[in-house]
Amino acid sequence: MIYADYNATFPPALRVRSFLAEQDFIFANASSQHFLGKRSLGLINGTRDYILQMFNASISFEREVLFHSGATEGVNLFLHSCFHQHHFLKKDVQFYHSPIDHSAVLESVAFYKNLGLPTTVLSLDTTFLDGRIDLGFFEDCLKKSTNLGEKVWLTTTWAHHELGFVENVKAIAALKKKYFFYWHIDATQTIGKIFSFNHLLPEMDLVTYSGHKFGSLMGVGFSLFHKEMEKILVGQLHGGGQQGKLRSGTLNVEGIYSMQLALAEWQSSSSPIDKMLLVANWRSKLNEKCKNILGANGIVFSSSAIETQMINTISFAVKDLKSDIALASFDLAGLAIGTGAACVSGRFLPSKTLIELGHNKWSENVLRISFSPVISEKDFQLFETQFLETLIRLLGAGV
Repeated sequence: MIYADYNATFPPALRVRSFLAEQDFIFANASSQHFLGKRSLGLINGTRDYILQMFNASISFEREVLFHSGATEGVNLFLHSCFHQHHFLKKDVQFYHSPIDHSAVLESVAFYKNLGLPTTVLSLDTTFLDGRIDLGFFEDCLKKSTNLGEKVWLTTTWAHHELGFVENVKAIAALKKKYFFYWHIDATQTIGKIFSFNHLLPEMDLVTYSGHKFGSLMGVGFSLFHKEMEKILVGQLHGGGQQGKLRSGTLNVEGIYSMQLALAEWQSSSSPIDKMLLVANWRSKLNEKCKNILGANGIVFSSSAIETQMINTISFAVKDLKSDIALASFDLAGLAIGTGAACVSGRFLPSKTLIELGHNKWSENVLRISFSPVISEKDFQLFETQFLETLIRLLGAGV
């Protein structure tokens, strides 16, 4: 079986697997004062320092690391903090988001909206129709909120899990220089998949990641945040006061350390940026081949551009072929690919993303290839051959 569903879950990195195989399990509580507890705390602090170094976060501007269970929790921390400002501190706020954000955002927004949080859904840019937000519309919203005295909270997806487009974060940062707002970035799909993933902009207040998207164990993640956000963020879990009371609870030492191992494996590969450029070019060419093969019998949603697209993702649909049937066909051909949103609980539902973009007729047919961002040329050629042969066979079968 060839695995090409890396946007859903990245297999554990080799260093993580080796660590587990050694069976040197780190069981001690990082809050304990004995040697073993201090050893656990040392690994957590080492991982924190590694992340800050990798993202240049301790040099360019002061940031802190918050460990948690993954991006869903990071999103909810931001929303909960906004709700706290509105409901308990009686501040005038307005929460903005995209209609095609991950369900972790959409479902959480719906929950807090029912509790009374003022929210606004942003329009999408009709020029490109690739999923990026309409910055002109957002600026109009900023002007309106400023006039009303509202504090604006914005969450954006940096790289989209389903379509693979990359949001124009530099343009959003430019708006933040003109209008003050709190800004959360869902960066879950960025590590190793876009060229600028570790170049965080000073305007980014809270940047969230899930470890299983880059090769760590599941159930862990982290957020990088400006230190002044400590006054704004409000923890949801209360207890032992760990992590400055932003997230009480015993820290998952093995999971946190596995994130350092996974990140270190990517950094240690020879010329990782050059490798990313190679993979981006392979993906771009395969994207064009898909368009040519599908013709009028399907559609490719992902762009062939390198600068505005994740290097590993192709999104497409075959006419009159539902996603669940297509997945079974590719599965039988030995190819594990994805459909719709990554990390939605095993359901085949029409793609909300495509519906929002006006592609209703394709919403039940969408498929997603997301191969390893460090795939070898040999493995890529093997995948490409089997994938195109299967696609041609499906079309020939009259689907």
